Amino acid sequence: MPYYLLMNSFNKVTLSTIILSMWLLMVLLVPILDLHPNKIVLEKILLGFDAQSFLGYDDLGRPLFDRLMVGAYTSFTITFGVIVISLIIGTTIGVISGYVGGHWDHFVVRIIDIFLAFPGILLAIALAGILGAGLNNVVIALTQINGRFNYANERKVARSRLAAWSKKCQQVIICCVTNQINKYI
Repeated sequence: MPYYLLMNSFNKVTLSTIILSMWLLMVLLVPILDLHPNKIVLEKILLGFDAQSFLGYDDLGRPLFDRLMVGAYTSFTITFGVIVISLIIGTTIGVISGYVGGHWDHFVVRIIDIFLAFPGILLAIALAGILGAGLNNVVIALTQINGRFNYANERKVARSRLAAWSKKCQQVIICCVTNQINKYI
């Protein structure tokens, strides 16, 4: 069956949910399973699947299933870290700038515009040179590179929500003062 017919008859959200669920299951199984992704067995170079490796072996004799599982774990860890850090920083900046407003809000917008002006690859190279190797440093670098767009989006959403809430509160206070209702103020 062609791909486009499959996607028309099958809900795209369901397919995405199945793929992400399988990925999450792989991530949860990595600490439980006894995996050796870098173990080289010369006798099993380019061998098909067997009892130890469901997907076979690569050209160096390493088990592909183990490498796939550990790669999925690493990829999920980095992705989750970048999203959580970007969400926390962007929302915090947006709430503070929306609450304070005025010159502070204008200053925060200009700082974020400066971050958005730099090319992402330039920041990646600079951060890789400064921070060095390691999974935590990759998360920090990706947060700066990809997260700068998330900072801007999260900050805008948080700021607009807070500004809308603050206008509603001001309208309620003005209404109470106008109608001389002092018990709510």
